Amino acid sequence: MCAGVGTRRLIAAVKNPMKFLRTLACVAFCALGAQAALADQGMVVVAKGGASPLLLWDATPLVTTIVTNKQPRPAAMRDLESQAMQILGDRVRALPRAKTLTIRMIYQKTGAVSPVYGTATFEGIERVFELTAPASDARLHAKQLADALGHGSLPASLHLNVTGALPPM
Repeated sequence: MCAGVGTRRLIAAVKNPMKFLRTLACVAFCALGAQAALADQGMVVVAKGGASPLLLWDATPLVTTIVTNKQPRPAAMRDLESQAMQILGDRVRALPRAKTLTIRMIYQKTGAVSPVYGTATFEGIERVFELTAPASDARLHAKQLADALGHGSLPASLHLNVTGALPPM
């Protein structure tokens, strides 16, 4: 929920129409802002909770940018791995029971352009990698771990399983 918009404020706002409209506008703007921030890096959802949660990261917008900019694939992979670690660091606070965290990076593959609709067809989902980190490291050292991944080294506490590939140039 937005900062400053609590349950009591929502209940009080229902009694006063102007307060209700201001509160509704605040919630809407906060939700739109959160969606805009997610649009750049893709959508992240918690697919499994508990002691070993699994996060699914649909990084299609980033993969599209990589392809458009013709970024070299090794550098792109390092950037994606680093961002995955940053996401783990951001999300670990919302998963207090977690002992280890795994993020699976996926993107939506597109095929040939449909002659009927004039748009690219959906070809499926590509699993690119899974990154697993101890929750304690994600809480305390996410930035350092992300920097190490960005420079091409894999810290000993992390496990990286590359299961797929980025689209060809």
